[in-house]
Parts: sequence; structure tokens; C-alpha cells
Amino acid sequence: MRWSASASGGASWLRLHHTAGELRPGETTTITVSVDHDREPPGRWRARVTVAPSGAVVVIEGRGTPTPTPTPT
Repeated sequence: MRWSASASGGASWLRLHHTAGELRPGETTTITVSVDHDREPPGRWRARVTVAPSGAVVVIEGRGTPTPTPTPT
């Protein structure tokens, strides 16, 4: 079975390390998701990773660090 995974909702700060493949009966795979902290939005965020063709959805929640305000010199 061919499968694919993608981050939806414009979550460009999520990195999926496997996005597609093919599984034979009895095989499994691991989809690793990491956060690109340089692109992560500040404050609380919520994103979805969808796996096709099963329709499985994993909701991931996090909290980005706000960009520090420069102090006047």
C-alpha cells in the first residue's frame, strides 16, 4: 500500500522526515515530526499531520518562544 503524510494548515515549521512510501502486508513505518524553532510561530500553536490513504490525523500542539523585543541603547 502506498502512503503519504503531510502537515496541514500551513504548518511550515513542522518537518516530516518521511513523507511517503510503500508498505507490504505486516510492515510498519515511523514518521518522525520535528519543529523548526526558527520558523515556529510565537505563542501557542496547533497543527495537524494527515496520513493518507487511511485518513489518520495527528494533532500536535506546542508553544513558540516570542521574538525578544530589542532594548534601546
